[in-house]
Amino acid sequence: MGYRLYNRKLKCGCLISSDKGGGCVPCCYPGYGATEEEEKRCEEAWAEWMKTDDYKKYLKEVAEKNDCDIDD
Repeated sequence: MGYRLYNRKLKCGCLISSDKGGGCVPCCYPGYGATEEEEKRCEEAWAEWMKTDDYKKYLKEVAEKNDCDIDD
């Protein structure tokens, strides 16, 4: 059985994992049945995070832990 460690939490509540190729739970990102307010909050949190040095560090961690290349 696999496992996943979530090592980041966005302002919207999404949990991010660089273990096992990334992922997020729970996610209010558009298309996942969330309310418009939840989707907007999530979109903003993701957009903000993707501009940070932590996001760049995350991409490197995913590539290293999973032996793959990640395009940003």
